[in-house]
Amino acid sequence: MLPERLSPAQVRNNLTNAIKASGQTLASLSKSLNKNPSYLHQFVHRQTPRCLQEQDRAALAQLLNIDQYALGGSATYLNQAAFNLQSILVQAYAGDDGDKKTVQLPSAILPPEVGEFRDPETLCLIPVQADNMFPTLSVGDHALVDTTQAEIAAEGVYAIKVGSQVFIKRVLINPSTELVTLKSDNPSCDSWDDIDQDELDVLGRIIWAGCRL
Repeated sequence: MLPERLSPAQVRNNLTNAIKASGQTLASLSKSLNKNPSYLHQFVHRQTPRCLQEQDRAALAQLLNIDQYALGGSATYLNQAAFNLQSILVQAYAGDDGDKKTVQLPSAILPPEVGEFRDPETLCLIPVQADNMFPTLSVGDHALVDTTQAEIAAEGVYAIKVGSQVFIKRVLINPSTELVTLKSDNPSCDSWDDIDQDELDVLGRIIWAGCRL
C-alpha cells in the first residue's frame, strides 16, 4: 500500500530526477513559478521550505509531466488501480550471483520517456555497490539500465558486465581511434583507458537513478 504522502527526502529526490530528465534547471523552474530563482535550490539543498506549497506542487507537476504524488501530494491524487497499471515492469538483479527478478516501479516517480518501454526485458534495475561513481551515484542507490543501448553509440554512463559482476562507469570515446575510456567520477578510483569496444560486455546505458534516503 502506498503511504499517504512521500517523505520530504523522497520528494526532493523525485524533483531532482524529474528536472534532470526534462533538461530544465532549478532556477528556470523557480522563475516559472514566479519565485526567486533560488527558491527550488533552497528547497532541494537546504530543505527550505520543508514542503512545497500546493499551488507550486501542482504547477511543477504539470511543467515536469509527473504526478503530484511524486512531489508530496496526497495519495488521494492517485487512483490506486490506475497507479498500478501505470507501473513499469523491469528486471532487477536480486544478488551477486546475477539472478534477476521482475519488479514494478511506479511511473509517477520516473521520467516520462521511461513509459516508452513496454517489455520488462529492455530495462534492468541494478544496485550501486561501489563508490567509484560518487558523487553522481552512491552506494545504496539503484540505477535503471536501458539494455537496448548495449552498443556504445554515444558517451554516457553505462553498466558493464565482467563475469557475474556489473560495473558502472562513465564512457568517453576517443574520436580519432574510437577507443573508449571507462572513467570513474570519483577521482580516487581507477579509470581504464584505450579499450576496444568489442572487448566490452555492455549491459546497457544508465537512464535514471534513484538515491538512497
